[in-house]
Amino acid sequence: MAFGILCNVQNANDVTQQVFVKLYRSISGFDVNRNFFTYLYKITVNTCFDFLRKQKNRADPLDANRIELPANENPGALYDEKELRAIIGKLASRLSPRQRTVFVLRHIEGLKMKEIEEILNCNTSTVRTNLYFSRQKMKMWLEKEYPEFLED
Repeated sequence: MAFGILCNVQNANDVTQQVFVKLYRSISGFDVNRNFFTYLYKITVNTCFDFLRKQKNRADPLDANRIELPANENPGALYDEKELRAIIGKLASRLSPRQRTVFVLRHIEGLKMKEIEEILNCNTSTVRTNLYFSRQKMKMWLEKEYPEFLED
């Protein structure tokens, strides 16, 4: 998750260490009636945002192998799918931190809207708006820079 937001392996490793220190220090206050993974995601996202505010760093694209595409029955299309994953990762790294976070949580981590709302501590309309704009930007960039990957 940290890598999906920060787009840099070293930074994600540093933040992940910070997340586990924060988790260790705050676990006594964890409400056992809540979902642990949502709690962990929330700590991770907040730590990533803190890091971005301090570093202003968005260098490397998302890990293309984590981006899932629909299964293609044509073996010859595997190369195109791998290339498209890399392109999506590259384009997603251009999104604002908030839009990239929503995009990663929804499309790469596969979380539900309610989980994203809880992690980001915002309402449904905020999540939907960020998801909408991230998709629009991705579509615009794909159409402009990689029209060969879009179906007619």
